[in-house]
Amino acid sequence: MKTSLQTAQYIQDQVAQVGFAWAEVEGVFEKIEEELAETKQAFASGIQTDIAEELGDLLFSCVCLTRYADIDAEETLAQANNKFLRRWKYIERAIQARGEELDQQSLESLEILWQEAKTKIVTQS
Repeated sequence: MKTSLQTAQYIQDQVAQVGFAWAEVEGVFEKIEEELAETKQAFASGIQTDIAEELGDLLFSCVCLTRYADIDAEETLAQANNKFLRRWKYIERAIQARGEELDQQSLESLEILWQEAKTKIVTQS
């Protein structure tokens, strides 16, 4: 069974084969910017169904960008998940080593550790 990311990439591959695609990647960037603006408006409205719809459109547009880069969307997201988790584990270990509790940290403290993790942890899986 395909994931939603795989399905989105498949759909986009199929419609691109018959010419329903931007000629240049710049069109995809413009679409992502458009969808991001619409997502911001939906958040401002506070209407959950509108937010969900616009987030879906934004994700779909991002999958389109992976197609232009000839990158598998599912694998790309899996790698991003793994990278995030490696950095988060770094934060957890650093806080534990200080004898502190994770849930007692300020956002600023966590951000400092996040930036440290980015420089100390290899980003490839």
